[in-house]
Amino acid sequence: MEGYSNDAIPSSANYSANSPNVNEVVNCVNEGAAESVPPPSDPSMSKPPVAPSSKRSRNLTSSVWEHFTQIGGGENRSSCNYCKHELKAGGRSGTTSMRNHLASCPKENSQDIVECLKKQKQLSLTTNNDGKVRFGNFTFDQEVSRKELASSIIMHEYPLSMVDHIGFRKFVSSLQPLFKMVSRNTIKDDVLRIYGSEKERMQIVFDKLKSRIAITTDLWTSNQKKGYMSITAHYIDELWVLQSRVLSFIYMPTPHTMDVLASNLMDALTSWNIETKVSTITVDNCYSNDVVKDGLSIIENSIERIRSSVAYWSASPSRVEKFEDMARQMKIPFSRKLCLDCKTCWNSTFLMLKTTILYKDVFPRLQLRDKNYSHLPSDYDWSMAEIIAEKLEVFYNATKLFSGRNYPTSNCFFVQIGLLRTSLVKWCNDDDLFIKSMATKMFEKFENNSRHSRTSSSSSSKVTVSNVPTSQQEDFSKLVAFLNESSTNSSTVNSELDHYLEEATLPWSQDFDILNWWKTLGIRYPTLQKIAKDILAIPVSTVASESAFSTSGRVVSPHRSRLHPNTLEALMCSQNWLWNSNENEGSPPNLDASSYCLCITEEDVGESN
Repeated sequence: MEGYSNDAIPSSANYSANSPNVNEVVNCVNEGAAESVPPPSDPSMSKPPVAPSSKRSRNLTSSVWEHFTQIGGGENRSSCNYCKHELKAGGRSGTTSMRNHLASCPKENSQDIVECLKKQKQLSLTTNNDGKVRFGNFTFDQEVSRKELASSIIMHEYPLSMVDHIGFRKFVSSLQPLFKMVSRNTIKDDVLRIYGSEKERMQIVFDKLKSRIAITTDLWTSNQKKGYMSITAHYIDELWVLQSRVLSFIYMPTPHTMDVLASNLMDALTSWNIETKVSTITVDNCYSNDVVKDGLSIIENSIERIRSSVAYWSASPSRVEKFEDMARQMKIPFSRKLCLDCKTCWNSTFLMLKTTILYKDVFPRLQLRDKNYSHLPSDYDWSMAEIIAEKLEVFYNATKLFSGRNYPTSNCFFVQIGLLRTSLVKWCNDDDLFIKSMATKMFEKFENNSRHSRTSSSSSSKVTVSNVPTSQQEDFSKLVAFLNESSTNSSTVNSELDHYLEEATLPWSQDFDILNWWKTLGIRYPTLQKIAKDILAIPVSTVASESAFSTSGRVVSPHRSRLHPNTLEALMCSQNWLWNSNENEGSPPNLDASSYCLCITEEDVGESN
């Protein structure tokens, strides 16, 4: 600072272990109060002035002067050794102002931990037999810090190689010099250790679980053509809270036949010892995807021109900037960025159309300025896009509802399917020939899929005496007769189901919590309550399994794919478990269903064992 020499700034070497700390200085306020303020003088008494040399000498013996420098010139002023702030001191002012300033001085309070440990007398630095370092009321544990570091890498998708970054090492050293940074291989072992401990906790949960478990699974392929199968368990716990846990993230070598998939799925369920608790297994059969894709095929050429335009103007930062500037010049609010769809996912095509339609007037103006742009959609293309986007809104909302992860979806399936069918029937009778032809094609696919589901369900549940071995047919016939007799006599007895059906129907509410109803009022129907817990846990969609791939375009990045399958599975599963643990502790993450995935970096490469 200007006006002061470097000699006035004490270095850390000037302080010994016996120097007083800030707390000692503040606690000395009352001790020096008597010597800080001299008694008032009586103006009526005429006495010669007394030399202040002895008084000044006594004031300078206060411990607060070790942190201040007296300023000469005959004024009672001092300068802080840390922030160089000047204030009155000595004489009538005493040292109270200096003590108050020292307690709040930002420079003095920001000294590093090593210097503070040297200056604080009351804290003794000791090392226990277990290797933990204790000073004052705080105990530093190297193992705890390593576990927290590994957990943060798992939860926040940091690369394993971050422990080798020089900047990160220096940052951690500035926070806690006692922490010994580990290598990448060591942190990988810590990740596997956390995966093992969390898996044991999940195993205990499944062993104690009395309700059924619904399974969703799906198979995806990475950019390196490697297959991975994600297996997710859904269940309702004892508090009637819907839970979802990723059980396995398995590398699937070719061939991906039905027998191979079934074998790997069974091995995963057996390893968790839950094969006898499974209620349903939901797979992605792409029925709804096929229905919508049949409707989109009618305007395939129009969609392709719009897709080419989006790809052109989002290909480079300069083109994106030109597009945004043109939109602003035309007074069109640029609220959403252009997004290119995935041809195999109709919902992404819907979102692309819905966003691009907002800027349909921008594309013709851009063609006048860029001769290389040759994919301008026609007015007919935009008209067809607006019609199809409006109709697909119903399917998109239903898909979004079915993709819920934190609430039951099986209870809303029938209503949404009925709404979709009603909409298709209405569109089939539309006066517009284009809408009518599109809806007719979609309705035929919808009915075929529904008929196939009903046939499969009825055929799988149909049981006759001829299906039973001959040696057991007689006993089976007796059982059927007993059931028929019981069903006939039950008309005179009010069963638990009869009492439930006799209750008045609740008014419809969008915010109705069906799990809370069965938790509180369902106790009157104990058998139905157990059945409801099993049924409401069944998901309509496989979104929980698909979400493991969504951020990276629903595929595993080639860089992360080069990790060993055991390490990749540990990272994927542990991330899901740790985040759910935080949710249960009252600290829910700000994540949606598509956020349980790994960010891939080029630094997570080179691991082959």
